[in-house]
Amino acid sequence: MVSLNNYPMVSVLMITYNHELYIAQAIEGVLMQKVDFEMELVIGEDCSNDSTRAICENYASQYPDKIRLLPSDRNQGMMPNFLRTLDSCHGKYIAMCEGDDYWTDPLKIKKQVEVFESDPEVGLVHSDCNILYQETGRLIRSKNLANGINYSGFDNPYLGILIGEYAIFTCTVLAKKDLLLKSESDEIVSNLENLQGDLPRWLYISKHSKVEYINEPTATYRVINGSSSHQKDVLKRLQYQVSSKKIRKKFADRDNLPHEILKITNRMYYGSLISLLFYIGDLDKINSLKKDIRSQKIQVSYATLLKILFSMNGLIYKIIYRLHQLKLDRRSLISSYIVDN
Repeated sequence: MVSLNNYPMVSVLMITYNHELYIAQAIEGVLMQKVDFEMELVIGEDCSNDSTRAICENYASQYPDKIRLLPSDRNQGMMPNFLRTLDSCHGKYIAMCEGDDYWTDPLKIKKQVEVFESDPEVGLVHSDCNILYQETGRLIRSKNLANGINYSGFDNPYLGILIGEYAIFTCTVLAKKDLLLKSESDEIVSNLENLQGDLPRWLYISKHSKVEYINEPTATYRVINGSSSHQKDVLKRLQYQVSSKKIRKKFADRDNLPHEILKITNRMYYGSLISLLFYIGDLDKINSLKKDIRSQKIQVSYATLLKILFSMNGLIYKIIYRLHQLKLDRRSLISSYIVDN
């Protein structure tokens, strides 16, 4: 990494808020990269109320030719902070690493840039990663969550993401900046109120360019209870699942994909939504779904619903309690709105 007087080949976009325990490790993972081109680290610090900013300021003062710190005088939230940081990145390619994740391979960026430079049709390069469960210290490979799948040579990452068979971990990504900017102006992406901001970006980029995968871990994704995708709060976890499935359904519907794909995205969305409505006991909305489910001949099986229910820690017991409160018969309620495959 050299002077920032010239535009860098790569900008590393790092957003952070209250990451005092982790931010140094995230920054060090960037600083250890071995590259022979210009590279910058741009940190969007979102008015933390711990010592995160002080740690970032210390690093920025030590490495003024490598790090630019973007402090904020108020907490803007994840998405606004991401967008302002993206706008400040000068690189042709954008790498991402949030302040609680970290890179483990000093050649990560070099390997990814080599893929880009060898094929101009590539829009995004990602890799396998390690997943660290902070509370227990458990460390696993991300591909083990997908039954050991190797995404190298995957025929259609876009369809894979839509149906939940292809996963991209943000901390492993290097993407073309122009595609990232275009994704933010996409009608669906810009209008979605979602709890996982990266998914629509990956859908957009995978639709409009090639996606390449490096089958080795280059980073560690840290799971912290309280993040949107790993909430202990059952309601928030269900809302997160509904948001994820809604994004996929909107892309699939707009692109007029084959019927078999639409069936899958509809089943995923309505299955997660029914689970949420069961949990909160909103019978009016369940009834309003009845027409949609029947008119579109959507099949949401017992297996689909139960998979969602049992994936939520303790959720099944809370749902049974909720149904008891409402004095509803569990079997008749489920069978009224779910059609077996």
